[in-house]
Amino acid sequence: MHPTPIASHIAAALVTTCIASAVAAQTPPPLVIGKPFISNGTDPTKASNGWALTSHGISQNLYIVNREGVIAPWLAAEVVHADDKTWVVRLRADVKFSDGTPMTATEVAAALARNNELSGNARASTGKIVAAAVDPLTVRIVSERAVPNMASVLAEWPLPIWRRPTAASPGRTRGRSPPAGFAGGQPENVRPGQPATRSRGPDYAVRGNPRYPR
Repeated sequence: MHPTPIASHIAAALVTTCIASAVAAQTPPPLVIGKPFISNGTDPTKASNGWALTSHGISQNLYIVNREGVIAPWLAAEVVHADDKTWVVRLRADVKFSDGTPMTATEVAAALARNNELSGNARASTGKIVAAAVDPLTVRIVSERAVPNMASVLAEWPLPIWRRPTAASPGRTRGRSPPAGFAGGQPENVRPGQPATRSRGPDYAVRGNPRYPR
């Protein structure tokens, strides 16, 4: 006995529905993150952008305050007190910027110097600083004022580590490319009153480190 046309249509619809359901079950839904605010721009030295960009997952610091409320190394491995106003920061060797460029002491020293020069908030704890690369993974910081705990200072929001914008950097906006952040990704569209978008850095998903979740 052959199936009737109606039965065939019903069977086909059931098969199609089952296939669609199986495909839907295998495809994870997009992750949508809601924020009550958006950074005013991508320059971390302006206003409170340093805090906002880190909150958005774009920029990161040498030290952080972790979930337990403890100041802990993040992009840095450790910071050592050399004398009253001098500290030596040793960097992790497995960190890259969101554009895939390895993080070096030269870039970190330049970021700290720019933050300190251009942001009054960055000078609040230390006064003026001189930051210089000692070797590829070591930065020396000399502060105007004595600082009892440099790890705490390096966790402050005005001191994210970022690369100077270049014409070759991805995600250019209005003729100027934004700073390259770290694991969170590269900002692609930051305009007042508009949703911000970002791309995942090329090294983000393959770090194999629990501190960089997929």
